Amino acid sequence: IRQMHHPEEIAEALDLIWETFLQFDAPDYCDEGVSAFRDFIGDEETIATLEFWGARRDDELIGVIATNEHRKHICCFFVKSAYRKIDTFGFKKTFRCLKYKICTVRKSENRNSER
Repeated sequence: IRQMHHPEEIAEALDLIWETFLQFDAPDYCDEGVSAFRDFIGDEETIATLEFWGARRDDELIGVIATNEHRKHICCFFVKSAYRKIDTFGFKKTFRCLKYKICTVRKSENRNSER
C-alpha cells in the first residue's frame, strides 16, 4: 500500500470508488444519495483536499482509502469485489500512518430507510 499523488493515480482511484459504490452501495441509496456521492467524488476542489492510499496486487488497483482533516477522517474506503474478504493488502499500515489515535467514519444518511 502506498500514498497516491499523481493525477492519473487519483483518477484510477476515483474510478474504483465509483464502480465499487455502484456495485455494493448504490442499490441501498435513494436517487439523491447516489447523486450526492457522485457529486462528492466529482468535486475537484474537495478531491484536492484528500489523501489517497492505494493497494495493488501486481499492477491492479484493488483498494482505496481516502482521508481528510489531516487523516482524522476516512471519507472513502472501497475494495474491489474479488478482494473484499482478503485482509492482507496492507490497509492496517495506513491506519498506523494516521497522526491521530482516533479516526472517524460517518455512516451515510442517504440510504433508503426501507431496505
